[in-house]
Amino acid sequence: MAAELRRMSVMMAPPVIQEPVEESSLVKSMTPHVPGLVTFADHNQLLPWTTTYDAVVMFADISGFTALCEKYSMMENAGIDQLTRTLNEYLGALCDGILGSDGDILKFAGDAILAVWRVNYKRELSATVNKVLGCCLDIQNKCGEWNTDIGIKLTVKMGVSAGTMSVIFLGNNEYRHYIELGPAVRDVNAAEHFCLSGYVVLSPDAWALAKQETYIHEVLEDQKHVRMLYIRLRTFYLHNLKLFLQYISDLKVSTSQTFTDYLEGRCSAHAPVNASTGAGSGVQQTPVPTLKPPQPKHRSIFKLKKLVKTVTGMRLDEVLRLYILQPVLKKIDDNQPLHYLSEMRQVTILFMNLVLAEESDISDLLQKIFIAVYSKTKPMNGCLNKVFLFDKGCTFLVIFGLPGYKHEKDCAHALLCSDEINRVLHKIEGVEMVSIGVTTGVTFCGVVGHMKRHEYSVIGRKVNMAARLMMHYPEKVTCDDITFQLCRLPATNFDVLVTKRMKGLRNVGIIREFCVHEVTDGSAVLDSIPHFKYPILGREMEMDAFLMALSICQREEDHRSNHLLFVGSAGIGKTRFIDALLVETTARDVCVISCALTISELSKPFALARYVFRMLLTNGGFSHQVGREPQLVDGLMTNGLVLYRYLLNEILGTSVTKKIINIYCLILLQCLDKIDNVVVVAIDDAHNMDTESWTFMYGLSKLSHILLVMTLRPFAVETPSCVAASDFMDCSSVSINDLSFLDLKYISALACQLLEVVCIPKELDRLLRDRSYGIPAWCEQLLTDMVENKELMVFIDDGFSNLRLSTITPNINYIKPRELTSVGETQEKEVHKNHLCIPAVTVHQCAHFDEVLTDLGYMNKKKGAKTAKEPVGDRVAKFNPSVKPQDIMIPESMKELVITRLDSLRASEQLIVKCAAVLGLKFTRSMLEGILPQGKRMNINLALRNLKNIGLFECGNIPVTKHGQMYGQDDCGNRDHCYCPENRDKVHYTCKTLSFRNPLLQQTSYDSLMEVQKKELHRKAANYLERMADDQRANIPIHVLEIFPQSGLTEVSSNQSELADGEIKRNHIRKPKKKTDFFHLREIIPVSDMLEHTIIPPESVKESLDALLSMCEDICHHWTAAREQQVVLGTLLEAVTVAIAVGNNISACEKLIKVEKLIGLLDKDHFFLPDMATIIHAKILRLKVKTLIHSSKYADAQKHLTKAGKMLGHTVKEGKFNQKLDLVCLLYRFSQRDSLESKTKRPCTTQSFEKCLHLEVLFSLQQVCEQHSAMLLTALQMYFFVTSMTSAIHQVVVAYVCLIKCCQDRNWKKWNKELENELFVHCALNSQELASDDWILLARVSANRLQSFLNKGDFKNMSCSGVPATSIASRINDTLTGTEMAHHLAQICLMKLELADCMEYVFQLRKYSIEDDNKIAQVWFYNMCLELLLIGAYPIESIQNCVAFATEHLKTCDATTKEMLPRYNLAMSLAVWYARRGEWARAQVWFDYWDMYEEEPTSHLAALCRAKKVECMLLSFHTAKYANKKNMCKRLKRQIKEELELLQKVKKTIESLKSRYHHLKAYFQLLLGRRLRARASWKKGHSEAQRASNKLEERWMSQNSKVWFDTSWHKIQDKEWENYTSKHILEMRLSAFSKGRDSVMFSLPLCTKPICADVEVISKSETEISNIVDFTEILSDTTLI
Repeated sequence: MAAELRRMSVMMAPPVIQEPVEESSLVKSMTPHVPGLVTFADHNQLLPWTTTYDAVVMFADISGFTALCEKYSMMENAGIDQLTRTLNEYLGALCDGILGSDGDILKFAGDAILAVWRVNYKRELSATVNKVLGCCLDIQNKCGEWNTDIGIKLTVKMGVSAGTMSVIFLGNNEYRHYIELGPAVRDVNAAEHFCLSGYVVLSPDAWALAKQETYIHEVLEDQKHVRMLYIRLRTFYLHNLKLFLQYISDLKVSTSQTFTDYLEGRCSAHAPVNASTGAGSGVQQTPVPTLKPPQPKHRSIFKLKKLVKTVTGMRLDEVLRLYILQPVLKKIDDNQPLHYLSEMRQVTILFMNLVLAEESDISDLLQKIFIAVYSKTKPMNGCLNKVFLFDKGCTFLVIFGLPGYKHEKDCAHALLCSDEINRVLHKIEGVEMVSIGVTTGVTFCGVVGHMKRHEYSVIGRKVNMAARLMMHYPEKVTCDDITFQLCRLPATNFDVLVTKRMKGLRNVGIIREFCVHEVTDGSAVLDSIPHFKYPILGREMEMDAFLMALSICQREEDHRSNHLLFVGSAGIGKTRFIDALLVETTARDVCVISCALTISELSKPFALARYVFRMLLTNGGFSHQVGREPQLVDGLMTNGLVLYRYLLNEILGTSVTKKIINIYCLILLQCLDKIDNVVVVAIDDAHNMDTESWTFMYGLSKLSHILLVMTLRPFAVETPSCVAASDFMDCSSVSINDLSFLDLKYISALACQLLEVVCIPKELDRLLRDRSYGIPAWCEQLLTDMVENKELMVFIDDGFSNLRLSTITPNINYIKPRELTSVGETQEKEVHKNHLCIPAVTVHQCAHFDEVLTDLGYMNKKKGAKTAKEPVGDRVAKFNPSVKPQDIMIPESMKELVITRLDSLRASEQLIVKCAAVLGLKFTRSMLEGILPQGKRMNINLALRNLKNIGLFECGNIPVTKHGQMYGQDDCGNRDHCYCPENRDKVHYTCKTLSFRNPLLQQTSYDSLMEVQKKELHRKAANYLERMADDQRANIPIHVLEIFPQSGLTEVSSNQSELADGEIKRNHIRKPKKKTDFFHLREIIPVSDMLEHTIIPPESVKESLDALLSMCEDICHHWTAAREQQVVLGTLLEAVTVAIAVGNNISACEKLIKVEKLIGLLDKDHFFLPDMATIIHAKILRLKVKTLIHSSKYADAQKHLTKAGKMLGHTVKEGKFNQKLDLVCLLYRFSQRDSLESKTKRPCTTQSFEKCLHLEVLFSLQQVCEQHSAMLLTALQMYFFVTSMTSAIHQVVVAYVCLIKCCQDRNWKKWNKELENELFVHCALNSQELASDDWILLARVSANRLQSFLNKGDFKNMSCSGVPATSIASRINDTLTGTEMAHHLAQICLMKLELADCMEYVFQLRKYSIEDDNKIAQVWFYNMCLELLLIGAYPIESIQNCVAFATEHLKTCDATTKEMLPRYNLAMSLAVWYARRGEWARAQVWFDYWDMYEEEPTSHLAALCRAKKVECMLLSFHTAKYANKKNMCKRLKRQIKEELELLQKVKKTIESLKSRYHHLKAYFQLLLGRRLRARASWKKGHSEAQRASNKLEERWMSQNSKVWFDTSWHKIQDKEWENYTSKHILEMRLSAFSKGRDSVMFSLPLCTKPICADVEVISKSETEISNIVDFTEILSDTTLI
C-alpha cells in the first residue's frame, strides 16, 4: 500500500521545470532575499544611481504583531517556534496574494510590507490598479481578521497609490541598499494614515485610475482619499462574461489555453523590460499552489533573466550578496537551513531618523549618509538592516548582537556608535536634524515572509520602543534603562529625561540622553590598563615567557627582541595578566608604555601609533612641539630631510603621509637613543588596533631594545584584519602564546580576591568550579549575580563565632593585597574598582538574624536607627541561610557571555555546536555527522579540530585523573590530544567520542534552538540510535524482546501420525519403528552442522542486551524531545523487557513508573484505539508481575496477573471445584487430541501473542508458588493455545516444555514420551528459527530424558539423547545443563567401562569448574575422580587432593538444593574408600555426613549413594562378625535389612539399581551364611547387569563370585586393589599404562579375620538411628591385615 501511494504521488506531481544551466543553486538561494527590481537592475552604474518608473504601490501595515511577540516571548523556547510559525503563516498568506497577482515585494518593514506593480506605460496603470484592488480586497477577505492560537487577533490595513516612483541604489563594495521615494511613495504613505484595521484606502490619483463603477466605496473625511468596501458582483460577472465570449471566439487561434489562464493573461501585464532603466516587472515569483494562483510563464522569465545577465557586467550572485545581511549570507554560504537563524535573542536596537533639507541633491546626500553610518557601525559589530524614506524623514535601523556579531559590550558599542554617527552627520550639509533611539532586550530575530520572498527582520516591543524614542525625543541620542544598566559606561555621560507617553507602550521606565564630550584635537589619551589590588593567579608559565623575553631584550649584544602575543577569549583575564606583567617590570628599571584599546579606536587611523609616538617623545625628554626641538631638527639635517622641516608641526596632527612616516622612524631612533633602556610597549585588546597602527607596530618590531607585548582575541589571529597584522604575526621575532583556562585549584582564591574575603564556603567553591570552568569573567559574573540577589553575605569574624566551619581558605599569598607602585609610565595609573566588595557585619553569638540582615541591607532599617561602621576583623563569605546552593540558578548574563562566544564562531561551527548540544554533554562523531543538515558539504573534521583547539570540545574519553588537569596550564598545550582507545597516541586526530568542556555552553546552545529545530534534530538523533539499536537487536532473539513475529510462524500439530507421515517424510526425518520408540535430538536435528550458524552465544546476547538497555535511555530522551509519545512508550516498554532479561530489576521498576505516567497522559488524550489500549495495559501489568516475582512479592504479582488476564479474556474460575472441572475437561481433550484437532489454524494476532506471554508468566508464578494443579491447568491451556493457531517456535517450545514438566512431576510416562517426540519433531521442522534459549530448553529436556534413561538403565538411548545435548550446552555455555549432562554421561561411560570417554567428560567437568567457577561442577569432578579411584582405574586426581577438597568444601553448611546430592555422594565415596582400606576412624568421619545430606533416593545417583552407605555398613558388619561381637552384629543386621528393604522399594522405579541391589543382598546373605540364597541373588544381579549392559557391575560381580563361590579363592584375600591404591599417584598412572588394563576391582571380603583391627566399626544405635556406636574398645587388640 505504501509503495502504491508513493507511485501515485510521483505520477500526480507537477512537471519539474528545468532551470537554465547558468543559474547556480547559490543564486536560487539568494534571490528570495531581494526584490525583483534588485535582481533585474543594471548594477554597472556608479553609485549612487537612480531608476524611475510608473507603478502601483501598496503599503500593508499589520496590527497585533508587537503584542503577539510579547506574549510568545513569555512562553520561553516553545513560544519562539509558535511565533515563527504564526508570523510566517500570516505573512505568507499576505505574500501569496501579492505574488499571485504579479506583485513585487520591495521590503518587509518589521510588521509592514511595501509592494509594487511596475508598468512600462502609463496607460497600463488603470488595469494594474484594478488588479491591485482585487488583490487587496481578497487579502482582507482572507487575512483581515486572523485569529491566533493564543487569542491575539492580527489585522491588516492597506494603502494603495499609483504614479511615478524612484529607487535610489546606495552603498559601497561591501554592502548596498536601496531606497524608494517619489510621489507614489508619498501618496501611499498618506493613504495609510487614513487607514484603520481592515481598511483598503486609495490615494486620489489611484482612485482616478480605478474603474470606479466596479467598486462599492466610501469617501473619507478629506474628500480625496477613498476606502474600498467590495466589488459589485453584477459588474464583475458581466465583465467576466465578456471575457468568456472573447475566449470562445479565440478558440480557433489557441485551443491549449484554459479560460482561467486566458482570464489571468488578459488581466496581467507581461510587458518586456526597459533595459535602459533596469526596471523589470517582477513576474518571476512563483505563488504557493494552495491558493491556486496563475502559473508563471517560465519561458518568458528565462528570457528575461538571460537579458538581464547580458546587460549586467557583474555576476548575478556577486551583486545579490551586496544586498543581503551578513548573518544570512553565512548560512547561505554554508548551505544551511535559514530557519536556524530564527530565534529570540537579546539584541540592541538603534533606530535613527534624519530630517533632510528639501533643496539638497537627495541621491548624493543619502550616499554620504549611508557611507557615514556604515563606516561607524561596522567596526562596532553593528548590522545595517533597513533604510526607509517616508514623510517622517530617512530612517536607519541598525542591530547590534546578531548571530556572528555578538559582543559582550553591545550596549556600549551601540551608544558610542550613536554618538559618533550623530557628530558625523551633523557635519554633512543637508542633514538638518538627527534623532536616535537605542533599546536593549530579547527580540525575535529571523527570516520572515514567504518561501519565494522573505527577509531577515527583527520584531518585538524593543524595536517599537526604539522607533518611539527616535520620534518623541528629536535631536537627541536616547536609550532605555536596560541599555543604561548593561553598557557600564560612566554615568556622567547620561542625563535623565522626562518620560513621555508613547503609542502602544506601557511602563517604558527611565529614559536617558547619552552624550560624550567631543575631543577636537588628536591629543586624546587612550584608556590606561587598570591596576588590580591582588596578585595574578595561575599564570606562572606565561610570566616566565615574558621575563625570558625581557632579559633577552636587555642584553646589549642582542639586536632583535622576541615580541609576545597572548591570545585568549573574552573573560579569560588578559587585562589582569598585562597588569601583572607591568608590575614585574617595576624592579627592573624598564620604560613602559601601555594602553588598552577599545572598539572605537578601530575606526581611527593612527590612533595607537600617535599615542605610542607621543609616549616615546615624553620618555625621551622631548616636548610635543617637535618642530622646536633642536636635536630633532639637527637629525633631519643630518639625514637630508631638512626640506621637510615644516612637517614637524603636523606630525602629531590628524593627517599622516608617507613623508611623515619617514620622519616618524627617524625621530623614534633618536628617542630610543635618548632613553638608553629597554622600552616595553604593552597593548591590551590589540584586536581593536586600526590598520595604519598595525603598519606602525610592524615597523616598530624591527627596532632593537623594544619589547612589544599584546593581548588579543583568537579571531584576530585566525583572520588578521589587514596585511600588516598578518605580516606582524608571521614575523619570526613574534611568539604567539595561548592564555588557557584558569586551573580550577585557583577558583577559591579568585573568589576570595573578588569578594575581598579570607575564606568562602565549600559549597560556593564547588558551585564555582562546576559553572565557571576556569574562566575568571564567568566566576565574577556568578558572584555578581549572587551578591545582587542577596544570596551571598559577608561577615566579620570576631573570633567568637563558628563562621569558618565548612569553608575553604586559600594560600595567604594569593589573597594578600599588593601595594600600588609606579611602573615607569608617564600616564597616571587607574585602579580597578571592585564592585563585589560588599559591606560586612559582625555576627555575635547572641545576635538575632534579622539584625544581621538589616545591617547587610537585606531588610529595611527601623526609623531612627544609626548605621554603624564596619568593624575590624577578617571578612568571611557565607550563603544566606534561606538559600540552598544547589537551587541557585544560572544568571541570564552568563548565558549572554556564552552566546557571545558562540557568535564568534563560523556559521558551520555554530551549527555543529548546536547540533552537538542536542546530543548531550557527550556524543560520538558519527552520530553528530548523522544529524547535521547537509553534513557532507562541510569539512567536519577541520571544524571539530578547531572547536577542540579553542576549548569548546574535548576528548570524551579523558581519564578521570586527567580531566581536572585539562582546565589548567599544565595541559594547555595538549588540549587537542585524543584519549580514544583506538587513537591513544595520535595527537592531531579527530576523536571518535567528544564532549563539551562546559555544560553551560551545551545548555545555552541547546536553548538557542527553536522548538521545531529541536524536534527535527532529536528525531534525527533518535533515528540514528534506532539504526544502531537494530544492529544489537539482530543479535537478540525476538522472544527475548517480546517482539510480535512478522515471519517465522509455524502451524503446530499434535497429531503424531500426521507428523510422521507428512512433514517428517518431506524433511527426511527418521520415523520411529514403533509408537513406543523415542525421537532423538541427534537423529532428527543435525546439531553439529547447525550449532555454529543458528545459535547466537549467550555472551553475545548478554552484551547486546546491555548495549540495547543503555541505548534505550538515549532513544527515549530523543523521542520525548521530538514529542513522539507513542514511540517513547514503545521504547520504554522495550527497555523494561531488556532490563528484566538482564536481571536489572531496579531499572525495570524505574522505567515502569515512567511508563505508567506516560500511558496515563496518552489515555487522557484517547491516543490509542480501545483494543490496542487494552493490550498495552495488559503488557504493562505483565511486566510489572515479572519484577514482582523477582522481588518475591508473589501475592501482588498474582493480583496484577489476574487483572491482566481479565483484560485479555483469560479468566481463572474461582473455587477448587471449578478449577478441577476445567482441568478434567482439558485432560480429556488432551487424551483425544489426535481426533479432536482442527485442521485449520487461526492466525496469530497481537492479542493472542500477548495472551501467550501472559500464560508463560502465569506458569512461572505458579511454579515458584508450588501450585501444581494450577501449573498443569496453565500448561494445558498453553499447549492448546499454540496448537490451535500459527505460533512462533519459541512459544511452541515453551508450551511443550511446561507440559512435559507437569507430566514428569506426575510420572505420566506415556504422555511425557509423546510430548517429547512431538517437541523434537516440531523443532526439527523449524530448526532455523530456534534461538539459544530454545536450544537450552531442548538441552534440558534431553537432560531430564537422560536422567530417566539412567534411572531405567537404558544406556543405549542415553547416549543418543545425551551427546547432542552436551554439544548444545557447550556451544551456548549453559554450564548448569552442561554440568548435569557431563556428569550423567561420565557415570554412563563408567558403568559401561568406556573409561576413555568417561575421562573426557570428567575433564569437561573440570573445565566448567575452572572457567565458570561452578561449585557444583567442581564437586561432581571430584566425585568422578573418586569413582575412578574406587574401581582402580586411571587416577585423574590423587586421593589426597580429593580428601583436601572434600574437607574444605563440606565443612561449610551453605549447600544449595542442587549441591546436596553431590556432597552426599562425595562423603559416601570417601567413606567407602577408607572402609575398604580398613581405616575406620577416617571412614567414620565421612560416614557421619549421611545425617546432613541424605535425601529420598528419587534418582539413580541418590540411590547409588544409598548403596555406598549399605556397602560401608556391610564391611562393618563383616568386621564385627569375625570379631565375634554378637550384640553389634545383631544391631547391624537389623539396620542393613532396613536399608536393603528401602533399596528394594527404590529399584522398582530406579531399575538401574537392580543389579547393585542384588549384588549387595548376595553379599549380605553370604555374611549370614546363606550361600544358596546368596547364589540366587547373585544370579539375578548378574543377569540384570548383562541386560542393562552394566559392564562395571557385571565385572565386579564376576570377580566377587570367584572370592565367594570358588574353592580356590575361598580363603584368599585379593590384595591387588589394596596394593594398587596404596601406591603414589604417579605410580598408579604408570601401573595403569604398563599393565594396559582399565581397572582394578575391589573384592568384598569373606575371610575369617576382620579387615582391620584398632579401628572403629560403623554401626547405628539401637535407640536412635542417627547415632554411630564407637567400637574402638571392642576391636582395640586387633591388627590390620
